[in-house]
Amino acid sequence: MKTLRMEFKTGAEKNFVVSLPYAKDGLTEAAVTTAMNALVTQDIFVTSIVGIEAAEVIERTATPIVGA
Repeated sequence: MKTLRMEFKTGAEKNFVVSLPYAKDGLTEAAVTTAMNALVTQDIFVTSIVGIEAAEVIERTATPIVGA
């Protein structure tokens, strides 16, 4: 499973993180930046986000040890 992790700057000089599971393959910097800017301008969170800090795609795999 791939997770898109987006980190924003807040008005309180802290970071605010949004993680979205099931990220699509082939995400581009332009697409993610556009989405992040939309979240900043829409002001939909209780915490006020004022800018973009970073974004990354995290891939996780699980290896069963016991059971199936």
